[in-house]
Amino acid sequence: MALRGAVLALALVACGGSGGDDDAPSDGSTDAPPLPPAKCVAPIELVDVTASTVVGDGSPASCDATALAAAVAQGGNITFNCGAAEHTINLTSPLAAPTTGDTTIDGGGLITLSGSDSTRILELIHSFEKASPTVTVQRIKLVHGRTTDVANTTVTDPGAAAIYTLGGNIHAIDATFTDNRGPDTGQDVAGGAIYAVGAGEVTVVRSVFSNNTCSNGGAVSVLGSGLAIVDSILDH
Repeated sequence: MALRGAVLALALVACGGSGGDDDAPSDGSTDAPPLPPAKCVAPIELVDVTASTVVGDGSPASCDATALAAAVAQGGNITFNCGAAEHTINLTSPLAAPTTGDTTIDGGGLITLSGSDSTRILELIHSFEKASPTVTVQRIKLVHGRTTDVANTTVTDPGAAAIYTLGGNIHAIDATFTDNRGPDTGQDVAGGAIYAVGAGEVTVVRSVFSNNTCSNGGAVSVLGSGLAIVDSILDH
C-alpha cells in the first residue's frame, strides 16, 4: 500500500487455535473457502435488521438490481425476500449508499451481489475528513466486481471493485468476497475487494477474501483509514 504520509491503524489478531490446517488456503480453485469459525472477541456484531426495507416479494424475479438500488439509495437496513433458494443479483452500475445515515445490507446467507465483471458493487462517496456514516454488508457474498483498468493511473478512484468509500466506515461481517478485480497498475489505486479512503475505518469479522486482485492491496487496502481484520481468511 502506498500511503504517502497517511495514518494507518492496523490490527491483525490471532486468537486461539494453532493457526494451522484449519486456516489453510484453498487448493487453487476459484471457490472461496468457507467462513471461518469465531475465535476472537469481535469488535462489532451483526446489525439488528428486524426493522428493514425488504427487497423482493418472495420471487427471485422481484429481487433485481433496480429494486436493490432504490433500497440502498434510501439507506437504513435492507433485507431480502427472494425465495428459499440462494439468489444472485447482477449489477450493471454501483449501488450508491447515502451520506446522511448508516446503510446495512443483510443477505441472510442466501444473497450474492455480482458486478458481472463490469462494475463496482457498492460505494459511499462522501468526504476524506468524514468518519461517518457506516456501510455494513453482512451474511452476503460480493463477487466479480470490476473497476476500469487505466494503465499506471495516479488517482485512487478506480480502486475497490467490491466496496469503495471516500470517508465513512466499512463493516463486513460473515461476508465473502470472491473474484473482484481492480486496476493492474497504479501508485495509489488499491483494494481488489475493499478500499477505504479517508478518516473512517474498515472492520472485517468472520469473512473470506478469495482471488481478489489490484495493483496494491489485493484484498483490502486503506488510505488514511483504520483497519481491523478478525477471524477472517485472505486467500490467493
